[in-house]
Amino acid sequence: MSVQKLNAVELQQGTAASASWHRDYADTNTVYVGNLPAELNEHDLLILFSQYGVPTAVRLARDPQTGRSKRFAFLTYEAWESTVLAVDNFDSWNVTPQHRLRVNHAYYKGRGGGSGAGDDEAARWERAVQAELLDKDFA
Repeated sequence: MSVQKLNAVELQQGTAASASWHRDYADTNTVYVGNLPAELNEHDLLILFSQYGVPTAVRLARDPQTGRSKRFAFLTYEAWESTVLAVDNFDSWNVTPQHRLRVNHAYYKGRGGGSGAGDDEAARWERAVQAELLDKDFA
C-alpha cells in the first residue's frame, strides 16, 4: 500500500499518532529515496531534505566504475520525527515531470569492510560528503 493510502486510512479512522504505521520505524532515522534524476548529487539532496529536519548523513548510490548515480539514496536525520515528515511529504512528489520520488522509512547499515579499490574510492567519497556536511553546518 502506498504512503498516501496508508496516511489516508489513518486519517479516516482517526488513528492516534502513537498508533501510526510510522511507529513501526521509530528505531531508525533513515529514509530511502528512489527514482532520483541522475543529475542530483548529495548536496542537492541535503538542501531538499533539510526542509524537514537536520540531515546527518547522505549516501547516494553510485556505480563503482563510472561514479554515476544509481538514482537512489539513503538519508539519515538527526530526529526520527523528521523521517515521518520527509516520508509523508516527499513520497510521490514530482521532483521533475519525469521523476516522481519514492520515499519511505529504511534501515541502512552502511558499507561493509570491503577491500577492493572501489571500496577505497567510495570510502573517500563518503568522507568528503561528511566533511561537506560539517562544513555547511548540516550535521
